[in-house]
Amino acid sequence: MLPRAGVPGAQEFSECLFAFVPEYHVDAALELGNTLRLYLHPTVPLHQLPGVPGAQEFSECLFAFVPEYHVDAALELGNTLRLYLHPTVPLHQLPEVPGAQEFSECLFAFVPEYHVDAALELGNTLWLYLHPTVPLHQLPEWEDLVVSCAAFLCAEFADPRIVLASTRESLVQTLASFATQPATMRAIERVPVKQQMSMVRELVRPYQARAWAQSNWVLVRFWHGSGFGFRHRQWPHLAAKYGDREPTVNNLGAKVDAGLMSQCFGPCPSEVIQGRFREYLAAHPKEAAAFLNSLLSQLNWAFSEFITMMQEMDRVAVDAQLESRQIKLCATCFDLYHGLARALEMTLCLAPSLLTKPEASDKQNELLLGRTCQILMAVISRVCVRGGGGSAFARLVARGLPDTDRVHYYVALAPVAGCLVRVLDPKLPADHLDKVTKALVSEPLFRIDGLDFMVGKGRDRFSFYKYPEDVSLEEMAALEEVVSRLRGAKEAAARTASPPSSGAQSDLLCTICYARPADTAFVPCGHHSCRSCILQHLLNSKQCFFCKAEIDSVKEIEPNN
Repeated sequence: MLPRAGVPGAQEFSECLFAFVPEYHVDAALELGNTLRLYLHPTVPLHQLPGVPGAQEFSECLFAFVPEYHVDAALELGNTLRLYLHPTVPLHQLPEVPGAQEFSECLFAFVPEYHVDAALELGNTLWLYLHPTVPLHQLPEWEDLVVSCAAFLCAEFADPRIVLASTRESLVQTLASFATQPATMRAIERVPVKQQMSMVRELVRPYQARAWAQSNWVLVRFWHGSGFGFRHRQWPHLAAKYGDREPTVNNLGAKVDAGLMSQCFGPCPSEVIQGRFREYLAAHPKEAAAFLNSLLSQLNWAFSEFITMMQEMDRVAVDAQLESRQIKLCATCFDLYHGLARALEMTLCLAPSLLTKPEASDKQNELLLGRTCQILMAVISRVCVRGGGGSAFARLVARGLPDTDRVHYYVALAPVAGCLVRVLDPKLPADHLDKVTKALVSEPLFRIDGLDFMVGKGRDRFSFYKYPEDVSLEEMAALEEVVSRLRGAKEAAARTASPPSSGAQSDLLCTICYARPADTAFVPCGHHSCRSCILQHLLNSKQCFFCKAEIDSVKEIEPNN
C-alpha cells in the first residue's frame, strides 16, 4: 500500500509491489520456515541463526520475484499520462491528478481476487504452520499485523469497487470470524476510528436490496454477551439437556460459514464498537430511521415465514410425511428471526430515542414505535398465547424434529424480553416511558397473559426462572417491573375506555389491520385506512394500496357526530 501522502520512495514502492507477487512465491516462502525447522537439530533455536530476515527485509527480498511486466507498466505510466494530455496543459497543474493515496485507491479495483483470498487466508495459514507449542500472540509484531488485517476488513469488506460476489462473501465471512474470537475482537477495537465508522456505516445500511444475513450476524456478534440472557455459548435449553460443547471454529482466521446463529461461539461483546454504533445512529437520524425500518421489515418477514411454515407442518400429523427441505427452511427462518431480534435489541438499547424523539429519527418516531410494538406483541401472541398460535409452537417444540432443536421458547422470547426491558428502562426520561407504555398497551395484539408466560414460576411450563445460570436476577427483576408497569397501564386504560362501538361504526374499521378505526384518507383518490397502516405503507410506496393511484397527501377523516 502506498503512503498516505507524497510520492513513494524505493521502500514504499517495493512494499506496494508486494501485492503483485505470484502466489507460488508466497507459498514457497511460507514453506521455508517449516522446512528449516524440520532440517535443523532440535537443540538449535531457529531465532538464533544469523541472517534470518525480519518483516522489512522479507518484503525487500520479495521484490526480486515481482514479474517484469508489472515494473514495466509502472515505468510507462508517466509517459502514458503525458501522451494523452493536451501539450498546453502541464501535468502537475491538473486539479484532479491523484496523489499517492488516491492513486493507490484507484488501483485497488484492479487487484486480482486470488490476491485478496490469499491475504484473507494468511492468518489461518500462519496458525497451521506454527509449532503447537509456540503461542501465536507471542510472535513479534503479531498484534500490529492483526490490527492491520482488521483495519483492512473494516474499511474494505463492503467496498463498492469489489464486484465479484465470491470475494465480497469471503471478506464479510472473514470479518465475521474476527468477531468470534476475543483476540481479534480486541484488534477490531484498536482499528482507527475512521475505519471503524466505515464498518459501522456499512453494517447499518438498510437491509433492502442487499445480502444482509451475514452483516446482521456480525452485528449480533458485537452484541453477544450484552443482551438479555445472551451470555451463553450453547443454547441454554440444549446445554441443560446435552451439556455444553466446544465452539464451532477454533482456528484464528477461519471463515465462518453461513450456519449463522446455529453455530455456537462464546460471547465476546465489544463496548467500543457498540459506542461507535451509538455515535453513528445519533449523528445520522435519517440513516438510523431507514435502518430500523428495514430491520423491522426483515424481522416481520422472517417471523411470518416461520409461523406460516410452522402451521403447514402442524397440519401434517405423521413426522415421516414431512419433507426435510421444509423442516430446514422452517429452522432457517427461525435462526434469521433470532438474529434480527437480537439486532433490534441492540438498536433499541443504543438508540432508544429513535422511538420517541422526532429529531432522532427524521420525524418517523411515531411509525417506528408502532411497528416495534406490533412485532414484539406479535411474537408474544404467537408463541405464548394458546389461542394466538402458541399451541402450534408448543407442538413443534415437543415433536423434536431434525434440525429444529434450536426452536424453543428461550430462543424465541429472550430477545423480545430484552427489547421490552431496554425501551422501558427506568433510567430513561419519563415522557419516553409514557409514550412507549401507551403504545404497547394500545397495540391490538397486546396480551398480558403472554407477558405473564415469560415470568411464570410453574414447574410444568416455560419460565426464564428455570435458567438461573443464563438469566441473572437483575434481568428478571427488570422484566418483572416491565410486566407490572404494563399490567397497571392496561388496567387503567380499560377503566377509561369508551363503550363498544355499534355495528354501523364497526364498519369503519381499517380494512388492512381490522384493529383501528379508518381515520385517514389518501388524497386525491379518497380511499381510507388507519393512520398507522397508511404511514407504514408510505415508507415503501407512494401509490394507494387499493387503486394504485399516485398519492399527493393524506388527511384525517372528520368523525360523524
